[in-house]
Amino acid sequence: MIGRRSFLTCSIPGALAFFASRERPALAARALSEERFVTGSNLSLSALMALQEKAINSVEALKEAEVKANIAALASVYHKEAVLVEPTVLQPAIVGKEAIIEARRKALEQKRKPLYFYVRQPKVLVNGSGRSALMVSNYEQGEEVAGKLVETNGKAMFTVLQLQDVNLVSGQVLVPNLNAGTYGPLGTALTAKPFGIYPAKAIGNIASQGQMASDATSKQLIANVDKINSAWEEGNIDKLLSNYNKDGAFSVGDFGPFYLSGVDAVRKHFEDFYSTAKVTYIKAVNPIARVYDDIATVAFQFDSELVVHGKKIRSPGKGVYVFNRTDRSGDSAWAMAGCVETSIVTREIGDPYPS
Repeated sequence: MIGRRSFLTCSIPGALAFFASRERPALAARALSEERFVTGSNLSLSALMALQEKAINSVEALKEAEVKANIAALASVYHKEAVLVEPTVLQPAIVGKEAIIEARRKALEQKRKPLYFYVRQPKVLVNGSGRSALMVSNYEQGEEVAGKLVETNGKAMFTVLQLQDVNLVSGQVLVPNLNAGTYGPLGTALTAKPFGIYPAKAIGNIASQGQMASDATSKQLIANVDKINSAWEEGNIDKLLSNYNKDGAFSVGDFGPFYLSGVDAVRKHFEDFYSTAKVTYIKAVNPIARVYDDIATVAFQFDSELVVHGKKIRSPGKGVYVFNRTDRSGDSAWAMAGCVETSIVTREIGDPYPS
């Protein structure tokens, strides 16, 4: 089963920014006229709306193919260099369409069968060129694992390439919530039992499926990751946000059962975090960079240490930074539009979740 009850869309950067609700078309039209702005794109409002809808439809087609175990349909919607980041593996990402499809086959062989995936409250950022989009959403998911129904929910991030009349998903990142709600759509209790914590011993000891960066752009993107993480360590919010896409950015993590939308929301999150905590260090390991025209993804393992209310906490995990190409040059040619960091993995491969 695939579905969404309603959605919010956000088209940024490029031409027009708006929030719309399908269920209330009159208010949607008003919002479109009041919140639009122009940053150099020739895309019309109707074209942006169409691109956003296509991005959401592509993601839903992908999830429908997974639920139906339709390998042919799955192959038709994934980009050949797509990356998949989910809690079932310790690697930074599963890289490439063939590897992703093989992982889905193995999951079925191991009696892990998807039953439904509901996209909830999606927002879509469309690049000014109209050739790529970044989508964030909440989700509800049901799987049959070894004959038992397991229902979970969480946040997701997708990148979609819009190539002529064909839309291809180039990135999928899933971050589950823990104990968010009491039961799922099919009535199963929601608990933290399916999950564990990313094991510190895996940092640097997992063979990467991606090739090390060799081209200048990939090297620059990985350098940008290190630059952003350095700002984390400094606790300098202004410096940290200077790396973000000013017209729109999303953040997904283990900090709550929701995603953050917009630089202002991200700033407030950082202000709250640094009021009680600090980052002693955060280091990206085994980075995998993929560039898709004017959008790029860097997936990596990370090792970090936090001090929260005076207590040291080691917190390893996986991260994904999504960058939009800007009209600037040098190390400012790419701005971070999506940030994902999570320490949650399935219990089969993780350390026990603290009780």
